[in-house]
Amino acid sequence: MWNVNYKVVQAKKSGDRTNWINVGMAFKREDKFSMKLDSYPIPNEKGEVWLQLYERMENDEISKEDAKGKEQKALYEKSYGGTAK
Repeated sequence: MWNVNYKVVQAKKSGDRTNWINVGMAFKREDKFSMKLDSYPIPNEKGEVWLQLYERMENDEISKEDAKGKEQKALYEKSYGGTAK
């Protein structure tokens, strides 16, 4: 199971204001990252795409789902001694 660690966002300038658009999520497993994009990032006026990763907060919905999955796995392993498949 992947651990969701980061939000993938892209800055979009609107006048003198910057809005951060969530475009996906990133996972870290061992020494590599994987990204899942939910939308296509929009290139800037130079044709470049810049994305940023932000660590998810504890109150983030996906972090809550990940914690729930870990809790269910621990309960399963305790119930069956980790031997049932």
